[in-house]
Amino acid sequence: MSVGSREVTVPETLAFSGRLAELGVPVEFHMWDGMPHGFEIKQSDNVVARASTQAAVEALRRALD
Repeated sequence: MSVGSREVTVPETLAFSGRLAELGVPVEFHMWDGMPHGFEIKQSDNVVARASTQAAVEALRRALD
């Protein structure tokens, strides 16, 4: 799961990922400092947005192996 620290749903995202982990679901959580909602799309050329996208790609690769 990935969320910007300025996203309004940070508490809900943290709680949801925690509940999944408690149920034994493998969860990887990233909070990107200073980033708003949709930053991966709106600021796709930003260094943080690229890092977020790369982290998601790597997590999917690990999950699908």
